[in-house]
Amino acid sequence: MNTAFPALLYARLIGGYKAPSEVSRYSTNSMANQYKFWAQSQARDALGGVSRSFYVGFGSDAPIHIRDRASSCPKDAQVPCNVLNAFYTPTPNPITPAGALVYGPGLKGDYFIDKRSGSNETWVSHVYNAALTGVFAGLSQMQDHSSL
Repeated sequence: MNTAFPALLYARLIGGYKAPSEVSRYSTNSMANQYKFWAQSQARDALGGVSRSFYVGFGSDAPIHIRDRASSCPKDAQVPCNVLNAFYTPTPNPITPAGALVYGPGLKGDYFIDKRSGSNETWVSHVYNAALTGVFAGLSQMQDHSSL
């Protein structure tokens, strides 16, 4: 998502709107459409369009073992939240952080292990969730106005 958001911004710059002559001289409207469609495919993949969803609580086979301290702890406040009863437990998160985007597939292949104590795949961070908001806003504007 972190690259899909700038792709939409660049598509807006080179297509439909008046761009500076330095940019428009090297760009075409078809390039703008390529960036838009690529960003749309990234959003579709994140929502489970190809295989599984990386968006918690949405789509097919959404992640349920999220590596997030607040959602991993037991709901009962009397039970202490520690590594044994929160991080390493094989059960799904007691609290579902619906709407969060997890890190996603590993770098060494297109695989995803829905395991809280595994690698970074199930981490939730504001870094890529902020870009996700920007991508959805850009795609919504593109849908509403047939242009960015």
